[in-house]
Amino acid sequence: MEKKKTIFLIFSLTILLWFIPVNFASASETNNNAAYYDLEVGGTQSFTLIDENHEEVIITVEEILPTSNVSLFAVSNGSYRISGTKSGIWEANYYITVSNNNITRAYSPSATVLSGSFTSTSLKVDNTKQATYYLDWKLGMFTSKHYLRSNISSGSLIISY
Repeated sequence: MEKKKTIFLIFSLTILLWFIPVNFASASETNNNAAYYDLEVGGTQSFTLIDENHEEVIITVEEILPTSNVSLFAVSNGSYRISGTKSGIWEANYYITVSNNNITRAYSPSATVLSGSFTSTSLKVDNTKQATYYLDWKLGMFTSKHYLRSNISSGSLIISY
């Protein structure tokens, strides 16, 4: 008798769980090797992306408090720390200052090589909507160009590599 009750209970729970809608909450979105920082959530958000060589790239955006003039329609005025890790190759980060939906400053770049070496690194504000940390990387005879880019578009902070 006890066995029948247990089987009935497991069957009932299975049927019940089958019909309960499940929504997965995400603080961020990723698309086309880019991470979209969710301004409503703010704070620190991390993204795991897969590059064209099927290697992980981890992107983290950290809101530097205090911020003011928070808006749901524009990137919050303030500062953000942009970090990226190309699995087994490099780690890099820099800060940006945002004012009136524009990147007004990019500063304090830092890069660490995990394998190979950097032949050059440079951080630039490309225009009022974009800042890029350029990383030229070398391993033996193989060289490649990498970047960690912040872009403001349609009220979002988009990070690509």
